[in-house]
Amino acid sequence: MINATHDNGQGQSPKSLMCPSWCVEHLSGDEGLDSELLLHRSEEFTAAGGYVTQLERADLVHRSIGATNVLINDLELTPWEAMALAGVLATTAAKADSDGETIIRTMDLPAGNDYVVMRDCNIIGLSSRLDEAGRRRALAEAVAR
Repeated sequence: MINATHDNGQGQSPKSLMCPSWCVEHLSGDEGLDSELLLHRSEEFTAAGGYVTQLERADLVHRSIGATNVLINDLELTPWEAMALAGVLATTAAKADSDGETIIRTMDLPAGNDYVVMRDCNIIGLSSRLDEAGRRRALAEAVAR
């Protein structure tokens, strides 16, 4: 993925000094926004059902870096709200089609936590930091619980 660029008065330069690493598009006063606003956007991701997600951050030019938000169609969420929504959706979906099978997911878990067991929805979450041997060990421990 190529990052967006900005014009520093001396031609195009990489935007890494002023933008988040995920930024692939800028919108600014040139595109009809307030001249003090610089909007950073990530690439769009389309999910089943036609849901489109994208990261967005609005900075005040030469003053402050804004908060990053997750856009889901027309809904704007903080990253924490988006992660909570993802967890609730996974839990709800797992309950809706629970046939006694266990779903195993890779998750970002706090340091020291290799796995989490969610018995009410038949999900075992394994830490994303584990290598294959660690995943097998953690899964064996989780199933034995």
